[in-house]
Amino acid sequence: MPIPPPPPPPPGPPPPPTFSQANTEPPKLSREEQRGRGALLQDICKGTKLKKAAATVLARLRSSPKEASSKVASPSSDP
Repeated sequence: MPIPPPPPPPPGPPPPPTFSQANTEPPKLSREEQRGRGALLQDICKGTKLKKAAATVLARLRSSPKEASSKVASPSSDP
C-alpha cells in the first residue's frame, strides 16, 4: 500500500498591524515604574561611561613606548 502524503503545513502568522491600528499613546506609568525606568537609564549611562574609559586606557597603553628591558631573550641552541 502506498504511504499517504503528509498533511499541509500550518498557516503562517497574521500580518502585523498597520500604523493606523498601532498604539500611539505613551503608556501611563506609576511613580514607582517611572523611578525604576530612571534608575535603569542611569545604570546604563554609567556602564557606557565605564566602557569608554576602559577603552581609552587600553588605547593609551597600546600607544605607549615599549621598554627595552621587556624583551624576552630566546634560548640558544648551544649545549
